[in-house]
Amino acid sequence: MRQKECRKEEGVRHTMANQIKHLDDSNFESVIQNGVTLVDFYADWCGPCRMIAPIIEDLANEMSDKITVAKLDIESAQNTTAKFNVTSIPTIILFKGGEEVNRVVGVRDKDAFIEMISEAL
Repeated sequence: MRQKECRKEEGVRHTMANQIKHLDDSNFESVIQNGVTLVDFYADWCGPCRMIAPIIEDLANEMSDKITVAKLDIESAQNTTAKFNVTSIPTIILFKGGEEVNRVVGVRDKDAFIEMISEAL
């Protein structure tokens, strides 16, 4: 019984992860140009980034009709990381029409992100 629950949960996470766009230096600008986009600057080795990942997945699943949720691996997109002066991770930047409107560094709860997004909509 326990294994079934785990598999079901993994399937849900997989579905939520499909709502997240994965950005790099080549597609970053085109993705953030339209509407509101939440971008999670992260690295696979970052513990706090792994802590916040389920929250980012939830936001992508629940708000995909209102915003774009994206992740950018700082190690594979160093030009974009430098352009936005991301020096600590996780850094979550909210863009509206291609312009930065808000930034959070470090771990926050889901409600903090929902509030930040609501202010931009």
